[in-house]
Amino acid sequence: MRFTAPTPKPRYPKQRKHLGDHLRAKRIDLGLLRTEIAVRIGVDTATVTNWELGHTDPEERFIPALIRFLGHNPLPAAKSPGGQVRLVRLTRGLSIRALAELAGVDEASVSYLEKDNPRVYSSVATRVWKALGV
Repeated sequence: MRFTAPTPKPRYPKQRKHLGDHLRAKRIDLGLLRTEIAVRIGVDTATVTNWELGHTDPEERFIPALIRFLGHNPLPAAKSPGGQVRLVRLTRGLSIRALAELAGVDEASVSYLEKDNPRVYSSVATRVWKALGV
């Protein structure tokens, strides 16, 4: 009896624990260099390296470009209503300020909502969800 298995790719992440692991796996699958990814996303090559190694997390403004590059959303599922607001906001590339302006509420209200603060009025939550189109 003979068993065969594909040879693992060098430096391919064994597990995808953070966004950088997803980025590295996709880059290796496509045979691209970090410099090519950096140009596509609009960051420095060192930034891509730091993301892949898990030294830093991407700034919120780069999340939509990363999702487009990866072809899927690797962000973990939200476990609370506030977490869902944050996840949708990040996926759409909105800052807290931009979402607050869209919803016609103040930034602190959006921030409190994302942190599941019980002091947020239901009318604020409704306006934020409506602004997100959910």
